[in-house]
Amino acid sequence: MSRRGNPVNFLGADPLGTADRLEELAADLRRLAKGCLPTTSELAEAPILLGWVPLSRPCTALAGPVEGHPRITDHRPAVTSELFAIDSNERWARTMSRYYRLTPRSTERKRDE
Repeated sequence: MSRRGNPVNFLGADPLGTADRLEELAADLRRLAKGCLPTTSELAEAPILLGWVPLSRPCTALAGPVEGHPRITDHRPAVTSELFAIDSNERWARTMSRYYRLTPRSTERKRDE
């Protein structure tokens, strides 16, 4: 039992917040599967991941300095949440949390290689 008497341990995560993010992600994935690309305004509001590299962790994510993120200072290194979709031209990506606009991929090797 957790401290508050709940028999489920959410490992510090807010389960309702996670559910909301998953519902947003599900709606985005459905739209992408139907061929509806992100809108200009969605991408204009998305943080920019600079010189990103793909990496592996228990899930696939992207890493690189970021601009315009709501919680990370501009130009700080960042690792995204789990990657769910990426544009075939690598212009944007959808992670668990949000869309990212992408600059050209870094020439560095993946961190897990």
